[in-house]
Amino acid sequence: MQSFSEEATIFWNQWEIRILVLLSLAFQTILTIFGSRRKFTEKFWIQFLVWSSYLSADWVAIAALSKLARSDNACEDKSPKSNGELQLHAFWAPFLLIHLGGPDTITAFSLEDNELWLRHFLSLVVQFGVAIYVYLRFWSTDVLTYIATPILIVGAFKYGERVFVLYSSSKERLTKFSLPDFTDDVRDLLWQCELLFTSQFLDCGEVEWFRSRILEKISEKDIFKITAFELGFMYDFLYTKAKMIYSGLGIAARCFSLLSSVTALVLFPIFIDIPAHPLADIIISCLLLIGTIFTDLYGFILHVFSYWTKFYLSKYSNRSHPDRSTYDATFFSHPLLGNHKRWCRSMGQLNLLSYCIKGEKTKPSVVVSKLLAINKTLRNQWYVTWADVSDDLENLIFRELKEKVDKVDKNPEEPFYSTAEGRRIMSSGRGDYVLEERYNALSWLLECTALKPYGYNLLAWHIATELCYREDLDKHCHGNPDTLRRSCKISKCLSDYMFYLLVVCPSLMPEETDLLETIYKHTCCDIIPHDYNQHSSGSEASPPLQMTAEEWQDQEYFPSAARPGRWLGQQLQCLASEEGWTYDKKWKMISEVWVEIWAYAASQSTWNEHGQHLSKGGELLTHVRLLMAHLGLSSQYLLDPILRRRRTLKKIRAHARDIRGNTTN
Repeated sequence: MQSFSEEATIFWNQWEIRILVLLSLAFQTILTIFGSRRKFTEKFWIQFLVWSSYLSADWVAIAALSKLARSDNACEDKSPKSNGELQLHAFWAPFLLIHLGGPDTITAFSLEDNELWLRHFLSLVVQFGVAIYVYLRFWSTDVLTYIATPILIVGAFKYGERVFVLYSSSKERLTKFSLPDFTDDVRDLLWQCELLFTSQFLDCGEVEWFRSRILEKISEKDIFKITAFELGFMYDFLYTKAKMIYSGLGIAARCFSLLSSVTALVLFPIFIDIPAHPLADIIISCLLLIGTIFTDLYGFILHVFSYWTKFYLSKYSNRSHPDRSTYDATFFSHPLLGNHKRWCRSMGQLNLLSYCIKGEKTKPSVVVSKLLAINKTLRNQWYVTWADVSDDLENLIFRELKEKVDKVDKNPEEPFYSTAEGRRIMSSGRGDYVLEERYNALSWLLECTALKPYGYNLLAWHIATELCYREDLDKHCHGNPDTLRRSCKISKCLSDYMFYLLVVCPSLMPEETDLLETIYKHTCCDIIPHDYNQHSSGSEASPPLQMTAEEWQDQEYFPSAARPGRWLGQQLQCLASEEGWTYDKKWKMISEVWVEIWAYAASQSTWNEHGQHLSKGGELLTHVRLLMAHLGLSSQYLLDPILRRRRTLKKIRAHARDIRGNTTN
């Protein structure tokens, strides 16, 4: 039985190559425009669009090339093509090779793509061979062949460039290639960042270098600009062609590509016998030329106004600066760099009580998502909201981290993490340090989460914070969140952000949370049965804060954080009546506890997972993790003096090699 009519079959045979070529061009346009935007946006639809286009682009281009290689078989069809038509189709092969090379704005969608560089190299050999086969097969003295020759060269170079960038961005080779021609301090900073992201150890003396060269010469409000600068460069190293774009060879190749495309677009309508070819093929050929020109121009404009170019301009304009060290320190607050967005500066917000309640109420959406087999992803995206990262929050985080560093003696020969006090501070993931050192009368609050996993403690504090927030919102602010104190807003924001990480990004959480799934499920089940609908304001009401003796005994064995969380919230609310605390003091303490819980999560997470999230708009936790490493709040430091000396010699040799290379260029 014939599935399709004869007319439909003929139509598909005539339009199959055209559709594939147009699809390939469409995917390249999408990747060019949106490939770089995922760096500073958390929008799900952009991430999905880039993901689907990235996965489809190579497949479509390869399918089109293979179809072109067999295009002469169509001559046996009832509507045969002329030799000129076949040559025009063969003219598309170099453009498909350019599409396989990809735009400058994205080379890898995830870090795993960099590790698969060998697969792309094999594909390069095969597809370049196919393109050469098509090119030679329809070789003639026609001007179309000569127009296609420089475009074929550009396609081969761009595909090879993509393979090289994937190769050089793999974990084993990331630190083996020269950094850009920046000043020494900036190069050292980026080099440290590369070492951290490849899970290598830093020299403990570099902590003192960071304090003396960077930390002491910038204001407190600019500290997170440094981490944004480093992570922005890391994104470019890992996911784009930045390494090649700003090299002499890369600039020359892009000028040649643009010149070839513009020349071909001008010569094409002059020397081609347009009436002798189908109008659709002429239009597609022009679209391919225009698309290539657009990609080159868009990339050129994007890179001209990037912070790479701005830094080069500012650096070379200050070559004669009398104090280079002062210049290096002021680079991060340079006016040319101040208006460039390097990450989304947003925090995901997810609340356990609302998450469980709304999940019970929205049965239709749950059913639909289950039918689509993406229940968890849709549910998370449905309930997640976003909050801006405020300057107050960044200042609070930095002050808390700086205080921990200052508490331990600054001995460059003995890193923070190697001291007993440093290990005690860094292992505090339940708010121990804050409650015992600053509020020594409140150490008993830790008993509800004593000897419990990190995730259990996080959920208990999350529930307690939410209950206190809702009660104080009604009692002190009459339901108006705009009148809440700054520490209260920060605590609420941190609490919802940590729960967001726990549910949506569990890979960023400490590895000890292997029991988290069980604890989380039991906690949700323990929350849902309560009646939340008796609140006077009409919103979801808080569950009862009281905890009976039976419940307190059961929580020793029942892996749920709901009842301990309610008890903890009750005790926090009693601080005003029993301890004489003010409203501000209570929320200041809660915000400090959350920073400590947060810092522990940052110190225990892996750099590979942080690298993955750079392509999704970035996470504030990644910035905190990097800042902690610079301050010495990390175990990723060399303690062996012999290894430290080897690292220093390696660093000196790398700098000397880069200097020789720059001098040669």
